[in-house]
Amino acid sequence: MEDIAELAKNASGRLFTETEVEKVKTGGDGYRVRLNRGGKPHLLECKGVILAINDRVGTPRKAEWENQEAFKGVIVAGIRNDTEKIDWRDKRVLIVGMGAFAVENARTALEGGARHVTVLCRRHGTVCPKIIDYLNFATPYDDAFRHDKKSNMRNMMYWKKLYELSGATQPDCWMGKIKHDGHTISVSDIWFIGHYLKKIRTVAGAIRRMTENGVDTDGRQHIEADIVVSSIGFERNACVAGELSGCRDISTNNYLGRDFMYLADAHIDDNAFNSLFGSSVLEMVKFYTEVFILFFDQPGFDEMMRAEGIEKIPIEERTWAHYISGAMALIRKYPAVQKIARDQVAKRTQNFLEAHDLETYIAGNKREWIDTHSKLAGRPMKEEDCLPYVFEKLLK
Repeated sequence: MEDIAELAKNASGRLFTETEVEKVKTGGDGYRVRLNRGGKPHLLECKGVILAINDRVGTPRKAEWENQEAFKGVIVAGIRNDTEKIDWRDKRVLIVGMGAFAVENARTALEGGARHVTVLCRRHGTVCPKIIDYLNFATPYDDAFRHDKKSNMRNMMYWKKLYELSGATQPDCWMGKIKHDGHTISVSDIWFIGHYLKKIRTVAGAIRRMTENGVDTDGRQHIEADIVVSSIGFERNACVAGELSGCRDISTNNYLGRDFMYLADAHIDDNAFNSLFGSSVLEMVKFYTEVFILFFDQPGFDEMMRAEGIEKIPIEERTWAHYISGAMALIRKYPAVQKIARDQVAKRTQNFLEAHDLETYIAGNKREWIDTHSKLAGRPMKEEDCLPYVFEKLLK
C-alpha cells in the first residue's frame, strides 16, 4: 500500500476517481474515451488503452433457499466484509460452496472459535497447503517455462499423502486433472489441520430446504447449523469489456486492437497453473504490460499480431489457456519478449528465495503448522500429536 501511495504521488494529476467510462472508440490518432464525472460528460483522447476491469469475478450469485424464513440462525454472504461482526465462538457453521472464498471463510470461522465447520459443495474442489504454492513459484523453470516433471510428481506425492493423513476428501477430479474446470486452487494449511482435528468436513450436495436449526440436503442429510455462509461464486463480467470497447473478439495475446489491451483474470481452465505466470494473475499482468510497452506505437505491431500462434477468440470465451498460449507465441517469435519473461521469472524466484529459501520456509511453515493445531484445539499440542508435517522430506 505504501508503494502504491508513493507511485500515486507522481501521477496524482492523472488519476481520476469517481469517474465512469462509458465507451472507448477509435478516433483521430488513437482512441476517444467517453467519460462521466459527477454527471458531467467528458471526452479523453489517447493513443492507447488498457482495460483493467473484472472478467471472472462479476456480480455475486444470489442464494435463496426453500423455507429460508424458518431458519433461526444467521445467514450471511461470504464476500466483502459481511462476516466481520459475526461471533463464531462455539458455533456450528455451514459454508455453501468450495471455491477460494469458501475455503477462506472456513479458515475465518475456525480461527474465530467455531465448534465445527461443514462445507456443502457440488463437487469436492482442490485445496493445496501453503508450501505447494511456494514451490510453484520458487522451483526453477526449464527453457519452455515448465517445472521439472520429477519435481512435480514428488510434490504431488506429498500433497496426496497429506490428504490421506488428514482425512480431507480428495478432489473429485484427481488424479486425471489437478482441478475442476472453472475452479481455482485454494491455498490453506488450516484446511488439512482442521480435518485432522475433526473440526471440518465436506459434504457433496446442495440445500433442498432450510429448517429451524439447519438444512436438509438433496442427499437426504440434515446438517445442523447456527451460521450459514453463502460462497457460491460470481457471474462472469467479460461482457462489460465487450460493451465498452464494441469488440466481440479478442486476440489470445490480450489485444482488442492496436495499442488496445484487455488485462484481467479470465475463466480458469485446466492448464491455468502450469505456466510462467504460476498461479498469479498479477504475474500475467506484469508480463503483458511489458509487451504493451514494447510494441506501443511501433511499426512492428501488425506483424506481431500476425505471429504464429496468435488467434482471435470470442471475448466472452477467454480463458487462462488463451493468454498463456499467446504469451508463449510471442516468446517463441521475439527474443526481446523471451528476455522479458526470463527476467520476470528470475526476479520473482530471487525475491522468493531471498525472503525464504526452502530450508527457512519449511522451518517457519512447520512452526506455524504446530501453532495452528494448538489454536484450533484450544490447548498446547506436541508435534507427535499433530498431523504429520510430511514436507521436511523435501530437504533430503
